[in-house]
Amino acid sequence: SKIETVFEGEVQKEWRPAAVYHYIQSSYVTPDLVVDVSDYWDQKMESIKAYGSQFHDPDSSEPETFISSSQFLDLIEARSLDLGKTIGVAHGEGFTVERVPGVRDLFDLV
Repeated sequence: SKIETVFEGEVQKEWRPAAVYHYIQSSYVTPDLVVDVSDYWDQKMESIKAYGSQFHDPDSSEPETFISSSQFLDLIEARSLDLGKTIGVAHGEGFTVERVPGVRDLFDLV
């Protein structure tokens, strides 16, 4: 049987993305694509830090996790600086993709 998604009383049409990009988090993976996030870097870090209970707190008695270590936010920034350097910008975020990205015009590439 087909599963229908209903939103505000309307049956939603199915949708399939043209491409799926996988965000590279903290492990080193060679990206297929790097996006310049320099203009949004401060906002991204503020958003991450809004979840303060998840990250490093030197006064916490909770067990340490990967993201609560004192080095985690430094790792996020270092990764962004490293990827940004690969495309000549301050901060970059890497993505992998299952299929090769394509463009219609080489001049669309920066």
